[in-house]
Amino acid sequence: MGRFSRLRLLAHAATVGALLGCLRAPLGLDWTQLVAVQASSAALFRAAGLLALVVALDPARAALRDGPRPLWLAGLLAGYAGQGLLLEAAPGSRAGFALLLLLGTVLARTLAGRRLVGTELEPRLEEPGRRERVGLVAIGAGLVLALEALARETRLFTLGTTVDDAVLGSVFLGLLWLGALAFGPLLARLGSERTRLAAGAALSAPAALAGLAFLAALTPEGLYAYLRRLELPLGSLRGLDARLGGPLGLTRIPAFDGATIGMHWTSAILAAAALVAPAFLLGGTLGAARSFARVRPLVLGAALGLLALPFVIARAGAPLAPEELGEASFAWSVVVVGASSAAAGLALVALGEARARGAVLALALVVAALPWLLPRAQPWSFSPWAARRVEPELVWPLPEGLLTVEPARGGGRQVTLDRKLLTPTLEELEADARRLRTAFALIPVEQRGPGLRALFVGQLTPERAAVLATLGLAAVDRTAAWHRAMPAVEERLFAGGPPPGEVLAPAVARERLDDGDYGWVVAAPAAGPIVTWKSEAREIWSPAEGPRLTDLALEGQTVGVAWIAGDARLVPGSELAPLLLDVDRLEHLSLGLVRGPFRDELGAHGPLMRIEAARGPSARELLGTMPQQRSFALERANAAALVAPEAPELARGLALHFAAQRLSSPYETRAQQIELDEEALRAFAAAVPEVLDPLTVEVWEGLAWLCRAKRMPELALVYLEPLAERHAPWPVLDQALAAAYREMLEPAEAMRFLDRLRSTTPDDLWAWIESAACAEERGDPAQAQAFLDEALRRPVVRTPIEERALGLALARLGDRRGLPLLEKSLREAPDDAEVRAALGLPPPEGDPHPH
Repeated sequence: MGRFSRLRLLAHAATVGALLGCLRAPLGLDWTQLVAVQASSAALFRAAGLLALVVALDPARAALRDGPRPLWLAGLLAGYAGQGLLLEAAPGSRAGFALLLLLGTVLARTLAGRRLVGTELEPRLEEPGRRERVGLVAIGAGLVLALEALARETRLFTLGTTVDDAVLGSVFLGLLWLGALAFGPLLARLGSERTRLAAGAALSAPAALAGLAFLAALTPEGLYAYLRRLELPLGSLRGLDARLGGPLGLTRIPAFDGATIGMHWTSAILAAAALVAPAFLLGGTLGAARSFARVRPLVLGAALGLLALPFVIARAGAPLAPEELGEASFAWSVVVVGASSAAAGLALVALGEARARGAVLALALVVAALPWLLPRAQPWSFSPWAARRVEPELVWPLPEGLLTVEPARGGGRQVTLDRKLLTPTLEELEADARRLRTAFALIPVEQRGPGLRALFVGQLTPERAAVLATLGLAAVDRTAAWHRAMPAVEERLFAGGPPPGEVLAPAVARERLDDGDYGWVVAAPAAGPIVTWKSEAREIWSPAEGPRLTDLALEGQTVGVAWIAGDARLVPGSELAPLLLDVDRLEHLSLGLVRGPFRDELGAHGPLMRIEAARGPSARELLGTMPQQRSFALERANAAALVAPEAPELARGLALHFAAQRLSSPYETRAQQIELDEEALRAFAAAVPEVLDPLTVEVWEGLAWLCRAKRMPELALVYLEPLAERHAPWPVLDQALAAAYREMLEPAEAMRFLDRLRSTTPDDLWAWIESAACAEERGDPAQAQAFLDEALRRPVVRTPIEERALGLALARLGDRRGLPLLEKSLREAPDDAEVRAALGLPPPEGDPHPH
């Protein structure tokens, strides 16, 4: 083969590889696929890429006449990895994907050169017969089923983004290339082309069991032991590289442990260990092939296998209780189906073989029997790197991914899909409720009421259902890619039975949206898998993928909001507009993409913003960043890309504030982990409008909470006091200012804000208790007693914290009415030293500071 032909072959393979990398179903295909993509959509996109490859692999073309040489596999790897890890270019619409598929296929065929005729094709081209083609199609379908079962389990050891998928795919293609280089020449000497290709491809299906066995051993203990074994030789090489001045760059590779799950090196090493057996066997088989004539039916079978995959998984997967996990192996069941299909195809090929028919039929029997003869692998991966062991209550392998219902930190339950968190954590409940209310505020008042039909995209929880009920919605339909599991999930989440409304298949929900049946649709955000920070003090969930397609048209009068996490990785250069914002106590940013004829009155929701061109870390930068740090980098980039024509100073303040955020010690309080930047505070102050809107209120009330929790009275006086006086009464700011003046030992000034607070919110027990404390500090116990008497008369339900504070205040004045409150607090917290001292009890055992 001449140099020009080799270049053509390489360009052809790179084009095909890039096309396969692009053709992944993106989030945002429609409203029902904003949180997760349906398995049928994902299969259709990937099968379309393989069908394009079938068309492009014309064995009669000049550049392809010598078969899938290692050079072609190297080009395939270069195109796939280059698209996924360097260019990251992909269409922004369905029509764009269709055009890409067409143009990519035409370009690949063109690069393959002219068609050869007659003697030019000899002796390479040997067209397989009909029976052999059917057999190869069956082998290809079985092979892809087995490999996909293994790939699904391997993916659970990454953070599940498209960048992680690009790493896994590149590792597999790299192993194919190495297998072709190492074993292709050896296998080329064995048997005929017909039996060699069919037998090698068929054996690759049960070879996936080796990868499943490896992943099954990666329990929490097994994962750490394996990573530590890798760290020992790497540590020595890292030290040598450091002594040489770092020419190899090994000093930049972090130590292998659970904290590096999701980084390029860890993902690549785990993927290589899991995929090496089938990849080497298949790569050697392809490297030994002399023509693409028999590879085409294999690829066609793989495309058909991808289309069949959702149905196979739906049949093989079933809801499982914890005690059933040890007896079930979903991935093994799918490999059995794949191996059986490959064995049947190999038997069909054997029937056309005259000399080695018996040997090939025996080999087909071995392919079918291998999964039953080997130990059954049971790789149930529930984030073995998590700080606390995950013990799910319900496990259901769905075509869309592994769904679980499991105990949440702090109580309650949480739902995950492929380890991505679908429900809010305990700390996020307040922000989640506010996002729902903000989205509902876009509905014109005259359209609200029990007759308003609503669609919720995502996982409904009791807390979300309660918020929706307070908005006056009598029933809420819900849908998502995992809709078939929703009834079982809701049975676990809702003690009193599922809430009113229907669980809809995405196709039904799309049809109703197209017909304009709903007045309001809202999609909840999701988070990525949990990452390790070597402590149970705080859970950190990795960033999720942002929607690639945002052309979410709605019919009629339907108003929709798609909430996107502020740390989601958006496609570089993409546009999102118009956007609602939510800043959860200045800790997290959320973006609400709005569609439909929404209410746009001043003060209804705050200034609308947009992202004109999303920017953020590249794929390589992201993969090289510790997972615990990624949220900060992504949130920083998304905040910096915000544009607000109506409130430029507010957008600038948000960009500055989120640029200042850093990873803190997990043992710090929630407020202590939030950094404050004075330039951002000045921008916030300059952005305050004459008429307060909800977003401005949220920003400043978050700042008031931070000033109190971080004990920063000076900041409160500088930034909060002017605003509190200008927009009085503002209870949240008044609370913060009263606390600030008390901390600065100025009870008289504190009382000024407490007086206003008691008049505007008379049922706020905190105001009465703080007023009593201020009166004590001013030397007026009679007034302090009067404030506490009023607090006791208030017809409100007291929280445990309020009862404790009230009991301590009464005890300081010698009022025995505080004793029952303190005794109740002591029963709930026996080691509370302050309460014990007020009751005259000795300090708890082991107290390092006895009174």
